[in-house]
Amino acid sequence: MPLLLIGTQNKIAPFYWRIFILQQQAPTQKAVIAGFALSVPAEDYDKFVKFILEEFANLHEGNAIRFGVSPKEFAVWQEKIK
Repeated sequence: MPLLLIGTQNKIAPFYWRIFILQQQAPTQKAVIAGFALSVPAEDYDKFVKFILEEFANLHEGNAIRFGVSPKEFAVWQEKIK
């Protein structure tokens, strides 16, 4: 099952980073589970949520652009979630 989780992370996580940022939503455990509930098996929620929250913690203006998020959109999101 961990291999499936790794594959799932690589395919859908960037999409959800963009959604969280553009909707100016804070990356909380509850929000991540709600966003991924249909995409990740329930038994993998804990590992997946941990991964997503770690990725959000490491997200910055320089790498957010890879997901179609402009520096301005990223800056607005960061201010909103502080």
